[in-house]
Amino acid sequence: MTDTDAAPAAAAPEIEQAEISPEHLIFYIENADEKIDADTMDACLLYLGMYILIPAEPPHIAEGTVPVKDPYREWKIVVPGRLRDQTLTALDALADVNDPPFVFVRGRNLCRVGYTRDGIPYIEELNEPALRGIIERCCDTVQMIRGGLEEKPIPPPKEVILDILNSPQWGETIHPITGIAECPTINLMDGSIREDQGYDPATGFYYAPPPGFMSPQIPDHPTKADVRAAVDLLREIFCDFPFTDEASRTNTIATLISAAIRPTIDGLVPMFILSKNQAGTGAGLVTSCISLVVTGKPASIVTAPDHDEEWRKRITALLSTGRTLALIDNVEDRIRAPSLAAVLTARQWEDRELGRSRTVSYRHTMTWITTGNNIQLGGDLGRRCYMAYMRSNSARPWQREKQWRHPHLERWVLENRSRILSAILTIVRSWVLAGRPTPSAAVPKVGGFERWRDTIGGICEHAGLPEFLWNLESMYDSVDEESRQWEAFFSRWYEIWHSRPITVADLQAQMMREEDSLNVASGSDRLADCLPDFLSDALHGKKSFSRVLGRALAKQNGRHFVSGLVFGRGDESHGVATWKLHMQKDQGGY
Repeated sequence: MTDTDAAPAAAAPEIEQAEISPEHLIFYIENADEKIDADTMDACLLYLGMYILIPAEPPHIAEGTVPVKDPYREWKIVVPGRLRDQTLTALDALADVNDPPFVFVRGRNLCRVGYTRDGIPYIEELNEPALRGIIERCCDTVQMIRGGLEEKPIPPPKEVILDILNSPQWGETIHPITGIAECPTINLMDGSIREDQGYDPATGFYYAPPPGFMSPQIPDHPTKADVRAAVDLLREIFCDFPFTDEASRTNTIATLISAAIRPTIDGLVPMFILSKNQAGTGAGLVTSCISLVVTGKPASIVTAPDHDEEWRKRITALLSTGRTLALIDNVEDRIRAPSLAAVLTARQWEDRELGRSRTVSYRHTMTWITTGNNIQLGGDLGRRCYMAYMRSNSARPWQREKQWRHPHLERWVLENRSRILSAILTIVRSWVLAGRPTPSAAVPKVGGFERWRDTIGGICEHAGLPEFLWNLESMYDSVDEESRQWEAFFSRWYEIWHSRPITVADLQAQMMREEDSLNVASGSDRLADCLPDFLSDALHGKKSFSRVLGRALAKQNGRHFVSGLVFGRGDESHGVATWKLHMQKDQGGY
C-alpha cells in the first residue's frame, strides 16, 4: 500500500473528519492491497453517501475510431445502381445505427462530437472523408463484377457521400444539436436532473462529462438547511477575493450558477464583467474557478481583438465549437465592438464561414465573461452587461503574503467539483419546487434579458444571496464612458446653439473658429475638446470627418440623457439634414 493509500485506511471510524477527496477514497477502495474490513467499508460508503459514480467511457473519437455499433440488419449498397437508391440505403443504414445518436445536424451541416488531445469536447462538422468512414462501418458496399455473378467489396462511392452531405433533410433519426454541456443539466420546469452521458433531445445538448466524473446526488426535496449549506459552499470559493461590495460577490456567484445551468435557460444572458483596479488582483483566478466548476477544465482564454471584423471572426469561431463558456481576459482598452454587442442579443448567430463562401448559423448559448483593469465600454455594450468590482490596496498584490482559506484554490475546486455542482443544483431545484418565484422589485430590470433576470434573480433571492444586480446603476455611470462623453459634447452644443437646428457643416465651422481663436467663453471648453474619443481620433484621421460625424449623429437620433437633453433630427435645410437639442422637463413614463 502506498503512502497516498494509507490515509483513507487510517481514517476508518473518523473518516468524515479526514481531509480526503472522494476521488482518492474511491481509488483506495478499488485498489486496496488487502480486503477492507466491514467497519472501514461502512465508513467509506457513509462518507461517499452524497455521491454516485458514473463510469465514463473514454471518448472514442479521441482514440481515432468512429463509435458505430453493429446495425440491426444487413445493409448493402450495390454498384452500379441508381444514385437515389444508393443514398437511401446509406441513410437507412445510418439511421439504423444512430441510436443513441452520435451523428447530428447543426444548421445545414451534419456533425458529431469530437475531442481535442486534452479531452475537450467540441462540435465537429462531418466532411466527406469522415462521413465516408461512418457509412463504411454501418453498411457494405459492393461492386457487381463478372456480369453480376460476383460481388467485390469497395468503399462507399464519393457520389453517395456528397449526395448525403447536400441533402435538404436527413430524417427524424438525425437529431439537431445545440451545444455541449459538461456538467449535469436541470429541467427548470420540474427540477429533474439529467446525468446520463450523451444526447438530450429536450435541450439539444450533448452531455460530455470528463472521464471518471462523480455525479452528485441531489436531495429530492431540499430543505432550508440544505440550501444554506449549499450557499455557504459557493461563498467559500470566493471568500478571499477583494470584492468592493456584496453586490459584486453575489453577481459572481450568480454568474457561476448561470453558467452551470445555461443549457436550460431559454433566453439571452448578458455578459459578466469582472473589473479590477490593477493587475494581480485575482480576476483570472475567479474565472478559472468558474471554468473548473462548469467544464471540469481550466479556462480557455482569448484576448480582445482591436477591430470589429476580428471580433466577428472570433465570435463565429467560438460559437462553432458548441461550448458554453467564453472568457475574454485582460482587456486593456475600451471595448467598442458592435459584433459583440450584437451576439449578446442574438438567439441565432449567422456569419460567413471562415475561408469559405457560405453562411453558417449557430444557436447562441454562450456565457461571456470579460476581465480587465477599470474596463470601459462603448456603443451598445453598456446595457448588455452586468459587473463585479475588485479592488486591491497593494501596489503589487501578486507578491503580497495572504492567508488563503484554500491556498491551492484551483486544485481544491477541482477536487470538490461534484460537491460544488451538488450545491448549485440543490439551490436551483429548491427554487423550482418552491414554484419558481420571480425576484422582488429590489432586483433591477435588465431590458432584453428579462427571463435571465427573473430566473437567476429568483434563484438568488430564494437562496438568500443578497443585492443581486444592485450595482447596475453605478456600472452604467462608471464603465459607459462614451455616453458621458456624448452628454458632455451635447451640453457644450446646447450652450452654443440651444434648440436651434444646425448642420454638420455648422459644427465643423464652429470647431475651426474655436481652433483659430482665443475667444472661447471663460469656463467653457472648445467643442472639439468635448468630442467622444472615437470622433476626436477621426477629426485628425484620413477619412472624411463630416461623413464620420454625420453617421455618428444619426446613431444618436432620439437619444435621451440623464441631464434632460434630448437629441434628434431637425427639418432639412436646402436638402441638408439638420440636428437639434431640446431640454425635456418631464422625464417620466417609459
